[in-house]
Amino acid sequence: MALGFSTKSFSQDIIINEINYEYDEPFRGYNAKDWVELYNRSANAVDMSGWVLADEDTLYTFQSGVVMPPNSYYIVAKDAVDFLDAHPGTGNVFESDLSFSSSGETIALYQDSLVTLEDLVTYSDDAPWPDTPDGEGPTLSLADPTLDNDIASNWFGSGNYGGSPGQPNSIFCNVAPPKIVINEINYKSVAFVNPKDWIELHNPNNFPVDISGWEFADEKGFFRVPVGVSIPAGGYHVLTQTSSSFSAIFGVPHTGDWGWGLDGGGEDIGLFTENRCLVDKVDYDDDLPWPDDTDSTGFTITLIDPGLNNNLPGSWISSSQIGVIFGTPGQPNNVPDPCSPTPDRIVINEINYNSDTILSPGNWVELYNPGATAVDLSDWRYYDEDSLYVIPSGTMIPPDGYLVLTEDDVRFSTAFPAVSNYVGPMGFGLSNNRERIILYTPNQCIVDSLKYNDKNPWPDAPDGEGPTLSLLDPSLDNTNPYSWAHSPANGTPGAANTFCTDIELSVFLQGPYNPLTDEMDNQLNVDHGVLPGQTPANPNIAPTPAVQPYGIAPWSYMGTEGTGWTDDNYSGKILDWVMVSFRTGVDKSTEVSRSAALVKKSGEITMVNRCAISDQVTTPVYAVIEHRNHAGVMSHQPITIANSRMDYDFRVQESYVGPDPANPIGAGQAVIGTGVYGMYAGDGDQSGDAFSYDITGNDKTIWTMQNGQFGQYLEADYDMDGDVNGNDKLIWSPNNGTSSRVPR
Repeated sequence: MALGFSTKSFSQDIIINEINYEYDEPFRGYNAKDWVELYNRSANAVDMSGWVLADEDTLYTFQSGVVMPPNSYYIVAKDAVDFLDAHPGTGNVFESDLSFSSSGETIALYQDSLVTLEDLVTYSDDAPWPDTPDGEGPTLSLADPTLDNDIASNWFGSGNYGGSPGQPNSIFCNVAPPKIVINEINYKSVAFVNPKDWIELHNPNNFPVDISGWEFADEKGFFRVPVGVSIPAGGYHVLTQTSSSFSAIFGVPHTGDWGWGLDGGGEDIGLFTENRCLVDKVDYDDDLPWPDDTDSTGFTITLIDPGLNNNLPGSWISSSQIGVIFGTPGQPNNVPDPCSPTPDRIVINEINYNSDTILSPGNWVELYNPGATAVDLSDWRYYDEDSLYVIPSGTMIPPDGYLVLTEDDVRFSTAFPAVSNYVGPMGFGLSNNRERIILYTPNQCIVDSLKYNDKNPWPDAPDGEGPTLSLLDPSLDNTNPYSWAHSPANGTPGAANTFCTDIELSVFLQGPYNPLTDEMDNQLNVDHGVLPGQTPANPNIAPTPAVQPYGIAPWSYMGTEGTGWTDDNYSGKILDWVMVSFRTGVDKSTEVSRSAALVKKSGEITMVNRCAISDQVTTPVYAVIEHRNHAGVMSHQPITIANSRMDYDFRVQESYVGPDPANPIGAGQAVIGTGVYGMYAGDGDQSGDAFSYDITGNDKTIWTMQNGQFGQYLEADYDMDGDVNGNDKLIWSPNNGTSSRVPR
């Protein structure tokens, strides 16, 4: 059943105030399933008999006699039992079959059985809507009941796990809670001495921390710490599965009973404040790289040092390594300092985490020795978040030298036959998205550690396109994404890094630009399928040749971008191809690079050639954007290249108008909105644009020749809707005579 919703134009008493639409976290005791909170903001009780709450395919009808008091909250939950397990004590919970989309949908509240619309919200998990409610634990919460709840900016993520059902909305967790560390874990005891499961908490602060009302949670449920429990400065406190079993063996401060056992195969455990703000979290396991002799042996998982990241397996040892069976609950772990003496510095310098499928060398990580002496890496340990590789005995890395750790040494040597300084196989790869990787000495001292990502601000080209993630300089902080750039294709394993500039350009095109969406309509792609290499929607139309469109005069660009492309190469976000070039000066004679690229409907430009500018170009450059039927533009000033990155947004600033911006001789860009600029449309015949980009009668002539043609990739289609008609002439007409004065 698909429901149609009216436009919101009403004043209501009962509003949709909080929404829980997705939960992907491991703490299942906090998973209340989908629910929505209604709030009566009026001063009067409201009879809701027969009212209907609807999502886009399901209805819930309130039974006769349901009356909502003033200033009160009602919860409509998909599963009332799960909801009350997660939020015990919450009143006025109604069970329904409503289930909300994780990507967004419309929720509506009706009076009188779908007759009168009381409230309506169309939420989304995309900006400008908050994104943390999409599976991360927080709820979608209205900032104030007096605000229009169909406007994204009036909502926030609650910040905590589970929101505030039945209470006024609040932003939780905006102040970090005091640090308390999960310091020791006993998850399966030996049968003859069985204190049952327990975890030890450590307070590393110089002040006591009251943990009354805090919660310990795992993948089965949660336990609330009773009132009066405080951990002294520098002290310890143990939470137990069964208090009587624990106290029969250990005479240390503890609190129980949480009742259920921890998973012998490993699971997520977490500590939360009374408002369910995350304090600490550990995802332990009973297999390598975690200590693997702690399952039903009496040994515990013991944190080496409270200052380490305790969600990393290399930060833990078995208590067997310090000769202690049954652990040290309520006491320091007394693990000797693994970093004494201080080990030699070795740097994670280059990462290939999502290989080019053509060369296919497998994943690999390059280490660099910045020191003046060779370093013996025998039995050093390389971890990712799931696996462990022990570097073979006898492995040396020379001064100012490199060593590559390979997932598959056969594939690697086939791809790089000239590289000999590698070891492997590790037998495991790296995440294509993000992952922490760590290098340890044999004593478990962390020598280097970082968590890479394929999302901004990290370079994205290494994610399957061939380049690697390359450290700009071994002396930089390699945990900082701005210390990294992408390499040329396939990287430089076993040798010094080289880089390509990460190019961030954006531009709007007048004609397809839609001020209602602040994007461009990409009908050539999604409606007509006539971009180069696509299959036309009209079977009577010949496909546009599968090659970038700038190989003809006046561009005569012979690049291979787009060659052999098909429908699969274009996402629904692509608008068209543009030509991007860079100059060290204003004149074209100073051009150092040019490439065909893709412009998205958002205006963002995607460089198909991810190494359009190498690290050999260090001086500031002008960026020039050309399009096959729009007047070209150039940045109003040279763009600085810093840390192999450059950024220029033509959408929000005027482009080059001549050597003196105060006395412009060129038209620059069209103003297509308040503070919004776009390339002038109407330059469909650029063969005569000898000195700059000019819109003239020649561009009308080409429109006359193509007028009436439909569903094709044509130069005179100035609004780029696939139809050459009078609208395109109306775009050309006011632009006639426009000259950019950008030198060609």
